[in-house]
Amino acid sequence: QYCISNPEVRELIYQDMLKWVDRGYETVDLGQPDGFRPCQCENCRQLFGTGDDWGEKLWILHRDLALRLLKDRPEKRVLMMSYILTALPPKSFKSFPKNARIMLTGTNEEDIAPWREIDVPGGFDGYVYNWTPNLTSRYTPMRTPLFVEQQVKRLVKNKIHSVYRDGPG
Repeated sequence: QYCISNPEVRELIYQDMLKWVDRGYETVDLGQPDGFRPCQCENCRQLFGTGDDWGEKLWILHRDLALRLLKDRPEKRVLMMSYILTALPPKSFKSFPKNARIMLTGTNEEDIAPWREIDVPGGFDGYVYNWTPNLTSRYTPMRTPLFVEQQVKRLVKNKIHSVYRDGPG
């Protein structure tokens, strides 16, 4: 795992973000991998005064990077992933910069509800993992049309701007 308390690492992450938007992309993704493991150094443990709350550390880091991008490239956006450690909204702040959008990796009511108290001017995207048969034949339907209809209505009601569908098929 990267040592996110290291200013050079944070700068490398930011420069990578700039590289993508300067190539012409409107939005750059920012999130942690499936196999995230926190850095073990004392500086990371002390980072942002959050102790062992790595979800909060990541939210603060991502917000700070989005604020920096807003200053340097005000027309570009950052899509931050709400996933595993960052599944719940941040505790230390209640609003994101106007260039930030959150990708909710859970799209059920209980996943969306905690975000209703958070100001996300850029809105949300949804990661829909439950429409495709990841562990079965791609020709086997995973959900009924009624399930998909109900989920889509929930996504629209909660201002989900786009959907990323996981899996084959």
